[in-house]
Amino acid sequence: MSENKLATLHISILPTDEPIEQDQLNEFGRQLYQELLDSNADEVKIIARGDSPIGAKGVEGLVAEIAVAFVAHYAPEVIDQIRRWVKRSPERKVKLTSSISGQEVAVTISSDDLKTEDVDKIVSSLLASFG
Repeated sequence: MSENKLATLHISILPTDEPIEQDQLNEFGRQLYQELLDSNADEVKIIARGDSPIGAKGVEGLVAEIAVAFVAHYAPEVIDQIRRWVKRSPERKVKLTSSISGQEVAVTISSDDLKTEDVDKIVSSLLASFG
């Protein structure tokens, strides 16, 4: 049943053009991680970079990316939650990436450049890939 297939989305926390400390980027990553845990996501993982080994307990260390897996029909809700999180601060910017039918689809979202049609494109692509 295609409705039970999981879509996977990688979220990269990116610096904006404004100066920002790495600690603040890490905090943004931890905040988004916590919010996604409260969503309809089936699985949320931090993909840590730096000195923290992958698979380490907790969310300490450098937060570079978050991987989230969810039933495909929840794509609009999960991506809208990410979009709302980004919109709350001008210092937030993320890149959403997913592999759909063997091709990578990516969109960057920042608080000053929320292009609904770009976000809708990735949602539509995720939904279409799962029939």
